[in-house]
Amino acid sequence: MTGPKLLIACVDSELRNRCFDEAAALGLRVDAVGNQKGLTKRLSKDSYDLVIHQGALEFGDTVPENLLELQADDDLKGFKEKIESLIEVPEFDPESVGDLPSASSLPWKPNEPARKRLRDGDGHNADAP
Repeated sequence: MTGPKLLIACVDSELRNRCFDEAAALGLRVDAVGNQKGLTKRLSKDSYDLVIHQGALEFGDTVPENLLELQADDDLKGFKEKIESLIEVPEFDPESVGDLPSASSLPWKPNEPARKRLRDGDGHNADAP
């Protein structure tokens, strides 16, 4: 992806995930962190066109030019418009992405469905002696 790069820095994981999904749907490059250490590390490594943050985090000496502060209870209405008022968002055509490779299997999930073990009425495994 090309275009503006955003950093989402929210302690609240639900808010962070919703912001990430909304910004990525616009075709923007997005990184996300959930604590002060992650924010400090990201800002020391990369530069961002916009930082969307939850007020509990501090920037110290590296205050980005464009900031958007959110609260944990924000419903993200008008989120796209807020972003567009701070940075230029290029038109994104999802069809331009083309065919993506199939996802690899997750290492912690087996390739076959889990087998359900039957339990008898008192909570013990039915196939146990």
